Amino acid sequence: MIHIKNIHTCFLVLAVGVLMLLVSCSNKNGFIEPVSTDMTKPSPITNYRVSNFNGGAYIIYDLPKSNNILYVKARYYLGDGTDRPAETRSSYFSDTTMVEGFADAKEYEVKLTVVSRANVESDPVVVKVNPLTPVYRLIAANMTMAPDFAGVRIEANNEYKKSVGIVFLDDALGGGYSIRQQTVTDFPVISFAVRGYDTMPKVYAAYVTDKWGNRSDTIRATVKPLFEKQLKKEDLKLTSRAMI
Repeated sequence: MIHIKNIHTCFLVLAVGVLMLLVSCSNKNGFIEPVSTDMTKPSPITNYRVSNFNGGAYIIYDLPKSNNILYVKARYYLGDGTDRPAETRSSYFSDTTMVEGFADAKEYEVKLTVVSRANVESDPVVVKVNPLTPVYRLIAANMTMAPDFAGVRIEANNEYKKSVGIVFLDDALGGGYSIRQQTVTDFPVISFAVRGYDTMPKVYAAYVTDKWGNRSDTIRATVKPLFEKQLKKEDLKLTSRAMI
């Protein structure tokens, strides 16, 4: 008859043995062996085509015929007056790479290289893309600020349902604009209020950002918040009785 205690001991010994085997395999000789030892430089992509969209582009291409290819690397700059490098990688199972996050609707250069399993890169192929107007700029162009009760209501259309940040600014202390509220949303119709203001007309400001750090021009508007008064409990009781 086998005792339960002995069964548990056997399972424990087996589990420890499997764990030690996995650890020894993953740390063999203290380093990860290369996927391939073939140091031949791969051929570059050929026959590329570009399909532009808002803020980015798809680049379709033909891969060289080789079993030693691991992925295709795309390197580019997002561009807004500063150097902001970006990089994407596409598996050898795919014939398309997507580049996005560009700041403007203009021409950009993308360098594509084929990378082998031994981490050897091909000569780069420079592809020119012309992304359409980025979504954050489209939203900023139709964003409005209007009076709300004790505050300002911000509204905009986001037909592409992309995630953007709306940054609301005010000059509460008179020393320049500072961030009062930040709202991140991907709703197709953006509508929210920033409250806590009196009824004095004032110039408020806001801008739109995206996840790549792009930022629109600042939009300003003079808004006179609507008067709002907090009702007392006694007033609410009188109002409810009058409605009966």
